[in-house]
Amino acid sequence: MSSHSRRGALRGSLVTATACLAGCVFSRGEEDGDNERGRTLHESDVTLSSTASWPSYRRDARNTGYDSSVSGPRDDATVAWRYSALTEAESGVVVDGGHVYAGGLVLDGETGQQIGGEWNGHTTTPTVADGTVFVPTFDLEGRDAETGELNWTFEPDSQSGGLGGVTVADGTAYVLGKLGPSGRPPIYAVDGTTGEEEWRWTPDGDEIGSIRSPLAVADDTVYLLDEGGTACAIDSETGEEKWRQPTFVRTSSSPVVVDGMMYFGSEDSEATALRAEDGEPQWRTRLSHESEETVAVTPDSVFATGDGTVTRLSTADGTIEWERQFDGVGQLGSPTVAGDTVYVGSRSDGTVLALATGDGTENWRVETRSVSFGDYTRSGVVDGPAVVDGVAYVATEPGEVYAITER
Repeated sequence: MSSHSRRGALRGSLVTATACLAGCVFSRGEEDGDNERGRTLHESDVTLSSTASWPSYRRDARNTGYDSSVSGPRDDATVAWRYSALTEAESGVVVDGGHVYAGGLVLDGETGQQIGGEWNGHTTTPTVADGTVFVPTFDLEGRDAETGELNWTFEPDSQSGGLGGVTVADGTAYVLGKLGPSGRPPIYAVDGTTGEEEWRWTPDGDEIGSIRSPLAVADDTVYLLDEGGTACAIDSETGEEKWRQPTFVRTSSSPVVVDGMMYFGSEDSEATALRAEDGEPQWRTRLSHESEETVAVTPDSVFATGDGTVTRLSTADGTIEWERQFDGVGQLGSPTVAGDTVYVGSRSDGTVLALATGDGTENWRVETRSVSFGDYTRSGVVDGPAVVDGVAYVATEPGEVYAITER
């Protein structure tokens, strides 16, 4: 999903060269023919196994953003194809069963051709599990993974705004509800087959603040963070709260749970690790940059991003192992780690970077395009890239999907 809707506000800029009627769409530096919807660029097909899978927001229910068994384009890269919805639908992209999903849209992962479904506004990053695509919009939609056809709809209590994201584990979808006037959404457990509510957890208004990013699920526990840095653990079977721990940092990221530890960054330029069993702090490290994006975590390392900067820390004690700053990319989004490479996209201008995990050396960068919607433009990568079978799939804020492969 785009877990950062408040940072995904329209980046407007006046079009001074040519007047354009409201609702028209064009791209800087590209021919008018490239502004059509559908597969608008096709240099080549890519190869994608039906078993390749990056099925959720941060690959798995723990939000690791990491897969040791796959690799993407490493030494150089190019865009193989681009699909353009141009609906400003802020959803990241996931991959499963030879298909690519953005919102309710289903694409052929090799060719970029549309199979079914639609990618509308107010959708966050879907999750694919057990033949179902879970699409958070104003409601939670359960759609057929092959066709995109709607099977069921879960309707939360009526409040304003869309759902904040969905995490699926062991047949249950854990949904971050609508923000509503209080900014404190409930959490729902929904049966993944029927769409029926199993339980709900309602935050305590006196102690829990706004929650905006998807949950993590691990070891029969649901983990969450509010924007004031309060961490909570909830029993995934009953919805009963297990513990809560205030950390007194500002954060809009999701928690990441690996090997009994919970990790997250903050807008206060700190990275934090808590013990997942009881929330006890284990370490806190000062960074040179804000780290409001969800971190990526391997068994050994935490990767945090900020304004043009990527930092690698030790999971054991938070020691900074390297830090690299990159010119001309602006605010970097959540990183993805696949094999020995870190992939990260810019929320500011849509640049996609590939870095060596060992020392942060830049291997390549690819530019995605800015699109004008009349008197404002949209650009930037939504969520972390989905990396499988030598391909990095990226969704951008104008509502486009890119397949990036080795040149």
